[in-house]
Amino acid sequence: MSSLSLFADGGRPSGSPFTQPDLIFGTVMLAGALLVGAGVVYVMDRWRKRATLPEHDQTGADLSGFRAMYQRGELTEEEYARLRQKVAARVKPAPAAPPTGDAPGGASLPGSDVPAGTPPPPEPPPPA
Repeated sequence: MSSLSLFADGGRPSGSPFTQPDLIFGTVMLAGALLVGAGVVYVMDRWRKRATLPEHDQTGADLSGFRAMYQRGELTEEEYARLRQKVAARVKPAPAAPPTGDAPGGASLPGSDVPAGTPPPPEPPPPA
């Protein structure tokens, strides 16, 4: 029986584990590495989710959030209308610039004598 008690006590260092600098330093470094790793995983997950989310889905979520804030009384009617106009401006595509020319049917391209409706000339056949 005495040999069993010696085996159980044989591997313990004397003193408190908090007085050993190697143990404290190792524990702090391991905890720091785990925290840094968790932060990297969190940032990468947010970046991945934001990159796959289409913009129009985000604006719809924004608009529904603004509507809920308006219904709860957190936004005034003027603020809600202004925010709704901003979201609508993000969703709507920019209007195309009108072509420069005299008439839509006979407009010519700038810097060219060829009318806009004329197809390009066919390419010559390759040499034989």
